[in-house]
Amino acid sequence: MHEDQIKISFSYKPLTGGEHNVFLTGDFNNWEPDDIKLINNSGIYETEVKLSPGKYAYKYIVDGIYVMDESASEIISDGLGGFNSVITVGDDKEINAVHRIIITYKPDIVVTSVHIAGSFNHWNRSSDELEPDIYGNYSIRLFLKTGEYHYKFLLNGNIWTHDPNAEKRINDGFGGLESILKVDSRFPTVEFNRNDNDITTFGIYSSEQNFRHTQLIDEEQVEFRAKCYKNDVAKIFLLTKSKEIPLKIYAENGLFEYYSVVLPISKLEEEGSFCFCYEDGERKLFYNSAGFNEERIEILDFKYCLNELKKSVSPDWVKDGIIYQIFCDRFFNGSTDNDPDFSEWYYNDENSLSEAVRKRKYKLIKDWFDCSPLSGKNPDHYCFYGGDIKGVSDKIDYLADLGVSIIYFNPLCQAESNHKYDTMDYFKIDPHFGTNDEFRDFVKLCHEKGIKIIVDFAFNHTGIEFFAFKDAVENGEKSEYYSWYEWKGKPLPEVITDDFVASEYYQCWWVIPRYLI
Repeated sequence: MHEDQIKISFSYKPLTGGEHNVFLTGDFNNWEPDDIKLINNSGIYETEVKLSPGKYAYKYIVDGIYVMDESASEIISDGLGGFNSVITVGDDKEINAVHRIIITYKPDIVVTSVHIAGSFNHWNRSSDELEPDIYGNYSIRLFLKTGEYHYKFLLNGNIWTHDPNAEKRINDGFGGLESILKVDSRFPTVEFNRNDNDITTFGIYSSEQNFRHTQLIDEEQVEFRAKCYKNDVAKIFLLTKSKEIPLKIYAENGLFEYYSVVLPISKLEEEGSFCFCYEDGERKLFYNSAGFNEERIEILDFKYCLNELKKSVSPDWVKDGIIYQIFCDRFFNGSTDNDPDFSEWYYNDENSLSEAVRKRKYKLIKDWFDCSPLSGKNPDHYCFYGGDIKGVSDKIDYLADLGVSIIYFNPLCQAESNHKYDTMDYFKIDPHFGTNDEFRDFVKLCHEKGIKIIVDFAFNHTGIEFFAFKDAVENGEKSEYYSWYEWKGKPLPEVITDDFVASEYYQCWWVIPRYLI
């Protein structure tokens, strides 16, 4: 046990007598369902867990059913229509402490770049790059609050790998490993102070202008935004070609402070440029597309175009709406006639581009309440439950009674997977969800009840059954769709063998051959 860890007691009293199987799961054990078992002590089930300072969401699993701890002083939404209990370990100072972390990695292959992506940067694959030294080591400095973070390295922009130096690694769910970083008192604490002439820029800079910098909030106002570490900067200004406008703090999360200023469109040029000026004591740094610099280089300032920004204005029905997200296969099975039977050719392709695809064992779980394939350390990614559009239609009154005004669907287009992100036909509803006509009737029904529909379409990757990819495979560089994908410069083999590694031939999502970037 690290010196900052604290023994925390958990106890649960079942509502009924008799012997029960009671487990504890939460943020502290990556939500493993059978990792921490509670012991029966005269009808009260108990256990102790050693935790570092922080806030942790958790639940009990009683005879296979997830239940909330009714005695918890705080609860939060679990994102699935229920609630998680929350426990706070340590005092606010420990919980909000910021630590300086140095992560070093030495690749065992020739690389041109090494990036780190993880839960601390929303798995952004390009925002945080490691710097090399003359010995071939790559390193990066992170500032992180107390807690547990998952991460990977990305080599050359397309090869994902775990950190061999990490204390702990877990299955990433895609056949690889994910590294875990536990941040606690072993790492030095960093204190940020205003007016000390020191401005920390790591984690602030983004090489691309995005909605974190500027956004049209309605048809009459534009908001400009910036952020800094809490208590690190005295002032932040917005600089246009002719004006210097102070920003004000509008939010903070214990690590960052968020600044903004809202300006009327009437006072802005149709097209303009801007940067931010960070001031602390006697020091100034200018932040634009070139990052942070001691001097402002106006040609590198961020740009805006009001006509383009206007396209991003959200309609009022979104701003005031209540959104219910639906993963169609898992919502409700309204018709067994269209249940997956895996008779389609793409489930039985003996010359598939992937050994993993050929060996997948697709199955329909006929017992809707059998959740065993979805739990455990290795959940079954290739099972289906038969949810469909008719199932959602059958429950539309239930959704309306909840106050739902918007249904957000995960992809519905025809594809091999249960999640349908590996699209093969963007113009066709997956036949195991229903037909295009059935979906059209469903949308009409929703509109009659005042419910809008949003469908997730992923256009930055496709499945290998998509016509454009198949054409590119068949015709190579002569294909008009060849440039739609990222190829590695060598032709695909005529015969696919078990040692075929798709990522050596074309760019894949998570190095999985079926999801192409």
